[in-house]
Amino acid sequence: MTSNKKKTAPRKLYSLDAFIQSAIESPKYKGVSKVKLAGFKSLMVQQDKQYVYDESEYVPELDKYLK
Repeated sequence: MTSNKKKTAPRKLYSLDAFIQSAIESPKYKGVSKVKLAGFKSLMVQQDKQYVYDESEYVPELDKYLK
């Protein structure tokens, strides 16, 4: 008996810590203090976004947080 279900590749998760590290190294967020980044991290943890399927979800959230 064969199954007609297609096997999909597992979706990759992106971590908040990896995003913050890459943000620190980018020119756009170079001058952001560690305190502000810690506050952003806390906000994302409260929203249960330690891991996301699309790393670009963090960018508008960080921009909004820094305004």
